[in-house]
Amino acid sequence: SKTETAPAPAHKTKAPIVLKKPEHAPAASQAKANAPEIPSTPAKGEVHGMPFLVESSSIENGVLTLRLGKDVTADLEVQVVLPTPPWEVPAGKNFKVTGPAGAGAPQIVLAWKEAGQTAPSEQKFTDKYTLLLDFSQEKDKKLPGKIYLTLPDEVKSHVAGTFDADIKGFRIVDGKPDLAVDSVDTLQYLALRELLK
Repeated sequence: SKTETAPAPAHKTKAPIVLKKPEHAPAASQAKANAPEIPSTPAKGEVHGMPFLVESSSIENGVLTLRLGKDVTADLEVQVVLPTPPWEVPAGKNFKVTGPAGAGAPQIVLAWKEAGQTAPSEQKFTDKYTLLLDFSQEKDKKLPGKIYLTLPDEVKSHVAGTFDADIKGFRIVDGKPDLAVDSVDTLQYLALRELLK
C-alpha cells in the first residue's frame, strides 16, 4: 500500500515591519530648532526705541554692563545682574531664561538719558524676558561672551551678539583675593584683614 506523505507545512513569512516616520518632530528637536541663535557679530539691537550698539562692556561685582556712549552716564545701558557671588568672575558659565524666570534668575536693568534730566531713567525686569548668555574663559583681564536678550517692554527692546567685557573691581582668583585691583572693595578687604589680625 502506498503511504501518503503529508506535505510539509509552508513556513509563514512575516511581513516586514515598516517604521512610520512621526508626523511631528520630537519635542527636543523642535525646541532646538526654535532656540534663538546668537549672531557672531558685535552686540547690537534696540533699547527703549533707540538703536543700540555696544561700544563698551564690563563686568564688576556680578553685574554685566553693556554701554553706548563715552560719558560717565551712558546714552543707553543694559545691565544683567547675575545670581553669582559678587567677587566671582563667571568665566565659562551659561545663563538661560526662556520661560518664567524662577528664583535666582538674572535681573535686567535698562538705563537711558532723558532730555533735561541729570540722572538716567531706569526700567527693571525680573520676569517674562528671554536671555541666553554664554561666557568664555578669561583672557588678558577681559571676559569674552555672547548674549541674546529680548524684553517685554512696549518697544520690545533687544540686543544680540558678542562682547569682550573688561573685568573690573575686587575679585577672588583661585580662592585668593586679587590685591592688584584698584577698587574700594580691595581697600575694604585689606582693612578687614588687618582688623581680624
